[in-house]
Amino acid sequence: MGHVYQKGDGWAISFIDENGTRIRRKVAPDKKTAQAILESYMGRVARQEHLGIIEDDAISFADFADEWLKKAVNKLRPNTRDKWTRLVRNHLKPFFSGALRAVTASKVGEYTAKRIEATWRNISPSAQQAMGTMRIRHGCMLMSASLR
Repeated sequence: MGHVYQKGDGWAISFIDENGTRIRRKVAPDKKTAQAILESYMGRVARQEHLGIIEDDAISFADFADEWLKKAVNKLRPNTRDKWTRLVRNHLKPFFSGALRAVTASKVGEYTAKRIEATWRNISPSAQQAMGTMRIRHGCMLMSASLR
C-alpha cells in the first residue's frame, strides 16, 4: 500500500515496489495528480507481483499465455496438461492475437459466444432437440423445487 503526502511546494508518493524496496518521490504540484501517479505505480507493482508482467505495453497475449502455461502445467495431470496446451494454442492465441492489455471483458464475452456457437453448430439436430428438452425439464424441476 502506498500513500500521497505534501512535500515542500508539491506532492510526493511513497510505496513499496515489487522487490520490497520503499520508493519515495516528489511527483506533482497537486494532490490529485500525485494520487493518479501512485495508483499507476501500484497497478504496475501488482501486475509484476501477481502475474509476472513487467510492462503491459510490451507483452503480447501469446507470450503471456506461454509463460502462464509453463507455470500452470507442472501442477496438472498429463491429459489435462495436453488439453490446456491445445486450448491455448488452437483457440486462445489465434483469437486474442494482439497485446495482453487489449484483452477486455467484452472481448472475452465475444470469444465465449463464438465458442458456444461453434460447439452448437457441430451438434446434430436430434442432440440439439434433446438438449433443449433437458433444459426445459431442468427449468421445471428448479421451479417446482422453489415452490416447496
